Amino acid sequence: MKKLIYLFVALAISLTALPAKAQTKLGVKAGLNLVSNALDAAKDPGIIENKDSYNGFMIGPTLEAMIPLSPIGIDLSVLFSQKGVAFKDFGKATISYLEVPLNLKYKIGIPKLASVYAAAGPYVSYGFPGKLTDQIKSIDINKLDVGGNVGLGVEVLSKLQVGANYSFGFSKNVVEIQQGINLSEINYKNGLWSLTATYFF
Repeated sequence: MKKLIYLFVALAISLTALPAKAQTKLGVKAGLNLVSNALDAAKDPGIIENKDSYNGFMIGPTLEAMIPLSPIGIDLSVLFSQKGVAFKDFGKATISYLEVPLNLKYKIGIPKLASVYAAAGPYVSYGFPGKLTDQIKSIDINKLDVGGNVGLGVEVLSKLQVGANYSFGFSKNVVEIQQGINLSEINYKNGLWSLTATYFF
């Protein structure tokens, strides 16, 4: 985790070191989170078998800065992002995060017409207590979640970017489920696919 934090800091320093004439754009990113958490073994294997996908959303401002005459740049976002864990028979737990992903971006295509891009980098997020439903009785979250993400997408007319992203957390959280009189604890990590759309002003 420390290595990832160092990488995040290094990318942040790189952002400030971009040339003054860097091609910068400010926009708004919104998307759908399709969460499929990585679960460790539980006392009751049936709970693992009941794992389900949790759907949430994300939204927030995004800054893109590309080096002039180069396909390389950086994008930085500050997002409100819903994540969580869900089980078919036991309900779900929703956790909201303030998330800051910082990506190195590679973009090729026809300028101001259409291009494709690939992006990768670390993220840091802070979690807030969430909503519990049905038989999920408690959730103990690591408020600081650190991880990485990779993504691909397309850009049209230098205004609209549509992409898919996968992010994977390194911090373990704990969910406690009440099934009759048996308590089972599950350790899980955030892991999710996101479908996003970004509009630049």
